[in-house]
Amino acid sequence: MFTASNMFTTQRRDEPAININGLSTLPATAAQALKLLSCPDCDRKQLAEIFSIDTAMTVKLCIEAGQTISYAQPDYSISGLIECFPAESLRNIVISTDITGLAEPVYMQNLSAKTDLHIFSVACACAAAMLAERLNAEIKEPAYIAGLLCKMGLLALQDTMPRSVQKMLDIAREKKMSLAEIERENINTDHNVIGRHLGEKWRFPQNLVLAVWLHDSSTEFLQRQIGHMPLTAIVHAACSIAAAAHIGLSGDFNQPRNPHKIARCMGWDESLIDEIITKLPGEIERKCAILRTEPQRAAGEYHRIIVSLAGELSERSYRLENKNQRLQAGTMHLEFIAETLQSITAYQDSGRCAEMIACGLKKYYQADDAVLCLLPAGINSYARLISAGYLDAQTIYLDRSGSRMIAELLAAAADKINCEKIISFVKDRTGAKFSPERTLFVSLINDKRHVGAIIIDSSQMPAAVIKTFDSAAAVIAWIISGITAAELNKTLSETMAGMLGAGQSQEQAHEQTQEQPQSTHKQPPQPNDIESSPSSQDALYNALGEMAGGIAHELNNPLAVISGRVQLLEQTETDENKRRILAQINRRTQEISDIITNLMQFAKPGDTEIRTVSPLLIIDSAVLATERKHGINQLEVSLSGIDNLPDIQADPRQVSQAIANILSNAVESYPSGSGPIEITGSVDTNNNTLSIAVTDHGCGMDEQCIAAAVQPFYSNKPAGRQLGMGLAHAKRLLEANHAKLTITSAVGQGTTATIAFNI
Repeated sequence: MFTASNMFTTQRRDEPAININGLSTLPATAAQALKLLSCPDCDRKQLAEIFSIDTAMTVKLCIEAGQTISYAQPDYSISGLIECFPAESLRNIVISTDITGLAEPVYMQNLSAKTDLHIFSVACACAAAMLAERLNAEIKEPAYIAGLLCKMGLLALQDTMPRSVQKMLDIAREKKMSLAEIERENINTDHNVIGRHLGEKWRFPQNLVLAVWLHDSSTEFLQRQIGHMPLTAIVHAACSIAAAAHIGLSGDFNQPRNPHKIARCMGWDESLIDEIITKLPGEIERKCAILRTEPQRAAGEYHRIIVSLAGELSERSYRLENKNQRLQAGTMHLEFIAETLQSITAYQDSGRCAEMIACGLKKYYQADDAVLCLLPAGINSYARLISAGYLDAQTIYLDRSGSRMIAELLAAAADKINCEKIISFVKDRTGAKFSPERTLFVSLINDKRHVGAIIIDSSQMPAAVIKTFDSAAAVIAWIISGITAAELNKTLSETMAGMLGAGQSQEQAHEQTQEQPQSTHKQPPQPNDIESSPSSQDALYNALGEMAGGIAHELNNPLAVISGRVQLLEQTETDENKRRILAQINRRTQEISDIITNLMQFAKPGDTEIRTVSPLLIIDSAVLATERKHGINQLEVSLSGIDNLPDIQADPRQVSQAIANILSNAVESYPSGSGPIEITGSVDTNNNTLSIAVTDHGCGMDEQCIAAAVQPFYSNKPAGRQLGMGLAHAKRLLEANHAKLTITSAVGQGTTATIAFNI
């Protein structure tokens, strides 16, 4: 049996020798389409109407659709394809569609025939859609496209050999023959075969290619294949209806096929043919009015629109080029900053970090010389000049007079003379070979305070990099300020921790002098009782609070700015590696902010709001907070005796946070980081106390760790640990609620933290 699947092998003609790369359109439709696409809110419905009367632009649309979206649905339509593209892509489709110049005489001679051929194609499309709507509504839209493209082979020949096509039309008219017959005699092929060849080349759907190729076949042949090629049969009938209605130019001058006979052969209702023949002329008159626009006027309008678009595109290209340069500059700055942040660790001092920044400047900006000038700050009482070399950097410390001089010059660095003085001063001290015409001087300012300056050779820097260097300098100033503040914070924290340890030692010594002589019998070891008088440490805590507040003031604002800008960059960045770097920067910024917050909460926990509350509610809240902190769906915890505990007088928020800190330590004592954890409640009526014990069976602690467990800044975790405020903060919050914390532990067996409330 003859089917669509073997059609291309059983009736395939020789490939045409004509090389055709596209079709040309009429200036009237192209001008109207461009006019619509020039509007900010393009009316796509009206645009689809224009495409639906232009074979060339529809062909271009179908080509683009095949390359980008494919024909995913069998009911593809012109309006549906248009919706798949942004306005700019549609404009490119129209602009890239050829328009033969009106100045060419051959074009003018064939313009009327070309217009009539377009009108005939539209008539075939409308008739095919009307037929399909009644016979097979599912292929109505593809039937319209097939009817519109059925003569695309002839349109391609008109573009390629206009004189020959006109001559063959004249011969066909004179001999009353079909144009296809004349074409086969003269060029050894016909426009139907060329249409099939183009459809295959442009990867159109197979049913569309078959309709373009075989719509001119005999009715009897198509009647036998109607089950395999319904679209071809409909286009075959539509062409005979358009010819019978004498609409446009088909290229065939022999006896036209009778559409009623076709309907009878196909088993269709003949009244449908009469209905379409009646409606078709009015529909074509309405749709094709634009095609009869006076050619010179249409060409002039098209020319004006193209000139306007050319100016717009030129301006857009200029803006895009500038934007591209800025993006490249931003990428260079971002890569430099990202590598700098990744290379800096918590264990490097500010001097080493500054040397790494200076070397990074020289490397990333391909500078012959790069010097980082830093003013006295933090624990550094003298200004420094860090000169980058090829492998390492050299740090030169200035004496007191030199430090004062550089500080005064930087304060007035907006003056060009002062900039030149600074550059000259730096050249003398470092041996750098800066020249005035290719040296970039940028002040480093953080929170309206001078941190230092960058002096760098700019001979290899693009203009956009120089113009945007201030943004990189702002981040460098923030990094240097943060490192300096962190170094100062570390020094103050170590000093404060020493003061706290000294205070505890003094208290223990005082308590020992007040003790009575003990029995000679050896006493069993007692739990580490962590109850101490808060009043003896108030001054130390207040000092720590002032220090934390100062650090927060210095760092939180720049941290918020950095975090916000990094998040904005991350939203717009498309490179996955750069997005990962930005996310890492954001996480590290958040970690710094969390450390500051924890320190402030320890030093100044806030007002205590005592009220009557159930211990069970406090524990439930603490368990939930621990699960959120560690990303655990359900904490492996068991409660015993908690339901029967009486209400206590406490601040539920503070006590819940204290228990959550204790639970976090318990979770971290397990290698798996989950549990089990036991929470036991009891009441001692003799001492009027209520106790809550949190027990884990994790790694446990030795006596030295137990003694230091609640000291601020203490942690037995390895390098990369956090601040070590968990149990110290818990003890601080419990003391504010008149509760006592006791810890017992054994290495390898686990730890029990007991909280005692007075009732």
